[in-house]
Amino acid sequence: MRNYKYLSPFALVLIATLSYTQVPIHGSLILGDTTQQHQLTTTQGDIFTGRVIGFEQAFIKFLYRNSTLSFTPEEVKMIKVLSSDPVSPDNYSDTTKQAPAANPSPPDSYDYFDYKFVDTDGKESVGQLIKIKEGKVMVKRRNRDLNVIDLKDIREIVLLGDSITTSRWYDLDDFHRLLTKRGDRFTGQVLHLREGKLTFLLVNGSVITLDEADFVSILLEEKAPRENALPPEEVYHQQRFFFTPTAHLLKKGVREFRSMLLHNTIETGVSDNVTVGAGLFSVLVGNLISAKLKFGASLSPYVHVAAGGQVGYGFTFLDDYDFKIGLYYMALAVGTRDNFINVSLGRGRSNEDRGGTTVFSLGGSIRLGQHWRVFDEYIQFREPYFSYYYNDNAISNTFGFSWFKDQHQIDFGVFVSNLDEVEAGFPIVAYQYKF
Repeated sequence: MRNYKYLSPFALVLIATLSYTQVPIHGSLILGDTTQQHQLTTTQGDIFTGRVIGFEQAFIKFLYRNSTLSFTPEEVKMIKVLSSDPVSPDNYSDTTKQAPAANPSPPDSYDYFDYKFVDTDGKESVGQLIKIKEGKVMVKRRNRDLNVIDLKDIREIVLLGDSITTSRWYDLDDFHRLLTKRGDRFTGQVLHLREGKLTFLLVNGSVITLDEADFVSILLEEKAPRENALPPEEVYHQQRFFFTPTAHLLKKGVREFRSMLLHNTIETGVSDNVTVGAGLFSVLVGNLISAKLKFGASLSPYVHVAAGGQVGYGFTFLDDYDFKIGLYYMALAVGTRDNFINVSLGRGRSNEDRGGTTVFSLGGSIRLGQHWRVFDEYIQFREPYFSYYYNDNAISNTFGFSWFKDQHQIDFGVFVSNLDEVEAGFPIVAYQYKF
């Protein structure tokens, strides 16, 4: 047993060898022969033309242009020996990197395939990159209009949305399919096209760079069409948790109806920075009509601020009783629309309340998947604003989930409070519809 120290390396080599031999190989592949040219086809349909240079710990090492890529045997459909022509890196214009190119984190209002297009005059526009072929670029604007632009008139194309490799848990089914003149096919995402160089992100996280003249076409393949759905970042509700406002707003032109049975509201995004709305709370004999205004801005991709106000007029049909209330607040959110922490501070008062009340709230929201999020909000009233609030430091907490799909969203959870000096909890639910 004195040779036990050699057992582990030998086992690794044996495992790697056995895994490697499971991959179908067409032709006589000779490792170390720099005159051979190989074609590697993945199970996803990607085709790489280069050279197999070895296998390490059950990984197949493949030289593509000047970059070494790693594949597991499960990822490889077959390897084909094409010829004995040397694969010289001098034939290619640039190198690749194993990590995605540095990209500033984009504003979270962009879809994964939204790009900035800069023409030769320096004019910028934004749209979804659908196709590049035969010197033409097809772009889908936010209004869903399709535009075709000459590639020679475009100076730069840059990705604005998130990269597909950072959002695997979204189960994205859409990818760019890249076809090169030498027959290679890649699945991934365009990062940028500038100065005649195309930088392309593969689904395994590697990045390749090609000359513009080396590829034939780029096509956005949508396995799950989203023509009838709003962009992912606008599918669900972010401008409030359940009761308290956040620093996020509705996007321009997006309208939302919200129902909590007795309380119904409708809001609209006048612009990306202004949201207005109205509401009605009714128990037949008693009613409250409200109006609201909220405006805000993003100071950076991760810092958002907002301020707003709400007024209400309540009345009854039995004793001709009415009252007025008002609330103004400020909010700060840190993070993206998917995952953020929000703090807000407000001041409310009614015409029957001498001093009013200060309201502090702290909340957070985390997206759990394509159709779910979890949220929590803590609310503290510093002074009572109704006579039956005996305690001067009333607090409440709401914990819940949101389910959303297309234009629909349902919020549900549990509300717990010590209002009226009695701790109590009860379920809550609300429905939203965007149109």
